[in-house]
Amino acid sequence: MTVLAEGDNKEEYTANLLLNYIKEEKLNNIIGKKVKDILDINTEEVFKSDNERATFLKIKIDDLANAAKNIRLRIDSIHHIEPAALDEEFFSKAFPNKEVKDEKSLREHVAKKIELSHERDEKMVFRMQVMKAIVEKIKIDLPDNFIKRYLLDSDNQEYNLENIEDKYEEAKKSILYQLIEDKVSKDGEIKVDRVEVVQYIKDYIISSYFGVGYQNELSSEEDAQVTKMANDMAAKSENVKNAFENLMTEKIITEFQKRINPTIKKVTFEEFIESLQDKPTIKKENKTKN
Repeated sequence: MTVLAEGDNKEEYTANLLLNYIKEEKLNNIIGKKVKDILDINTEEVFKSDNERATFLKIKIDDLANAAKNIRLRIDSIHHIEPAALDEEFFSKAFPNKEVKDEKSLREHVAKKIELSHERDEKMVFRMQVMKAIVEKIKIDLPDNFIKRYLLDSDNQEYNLENIEDKYEEAKKSILYQLIEDKVSKDGEIKVDRVEVVQYIKDYIISSYFGVGYQNELSSEEDAQVTKMANDMAAKSENVKNAFENLMTEKIITEFQKRINPTIKKVTFEEFIESLQDKPTIKKENKTKN
């Protein structure tokens, strides 16, 4: 429909008014309208939440205080959305070239995607637990006073005389972890090359745009487009640095797994969270920039 440049609205634009955005008591004023009908609404009263209102008005929630309140709409088209039947036609269209043929295989497919989406969290928690165990078992003495002076003299604005004592333990832990990872990468002869960096960026793009686990499910045209995007992004040194660091972390985790041979136990997401009694911080993955 078209939001007309009348009332509180100063500029005409098109928008989609979804009935599930509307409060139930306000639906009677909308249902039954036809194409080309004019509809006057109070945006503060008809929408279920600020999020729905902001989405319809195409603004940020923070800007709602100054947003149009009374607006006039012209209905340009009406669409009905109905749940699709879970039949062979639906699965062939929704999951081409996949072994998803019925509701059972659909649930298995979705469960696998969910597992993949949490895989990095699992690895990072494992990494933190291994690091903590190593630090507790092997006492590594660091020149505390020297490191404090270094942190204060560096260009890092995070540290000053007022907070250095409070923040030092966390900084010290980061240094210890880095020393451990450097030792593991050296002993394991872990390296990352340019091809791996570009592939990592490509996988990152695919996960961002298509979802986790779709690396082998793109058409040749989609794959070519993503490859070009990856090469363009790999031209920026910051993207290469972030990809390199994440790849090194992944390879170090793999090296830990080979040396420790941990027992794998399947749990629900809630059980996974509850198991983190010490609540180790999950390292956020470095993001690439377009």
